[in-house]
Amino acid sequence: MKQFFRYLYDCRYVWLWAMISGAIFAGVFALYGIRMEAVWYPLLLSALFGLLFLVLGFLKYRRKHIELERLSGSCASGRGGKPCEKRRMGQCPERYE
Repeated sequence: MKQFFRYLYDCRYVWLWAMISGAIFAGVFALYGIRMEAVWYPLLLSALFGLLFLVLGFLKYRRKHIELERLSGSCASGRGGKPCEKRRMGQCPERYE
């Protein structure tokens, strides 16, 4: 769950832009006196697609994180890819959590 919130934090500007765009869109429709049903339908469709892309993006982010964790398990000192003693014990200070 912590990783998901980190992903949301990384995407914060995209979500802020989407909310501001939706508010501007609704504001313009309200100022012109157009029915608000014409705003809610595309806004909900956009939110649905946004949620779909959020899930797909998080899955890609998670796969990348798991692969980086796997690759960081080997020593940088050149021991032939064998894990360090500290890494096996979970005490490596540069371990990404």
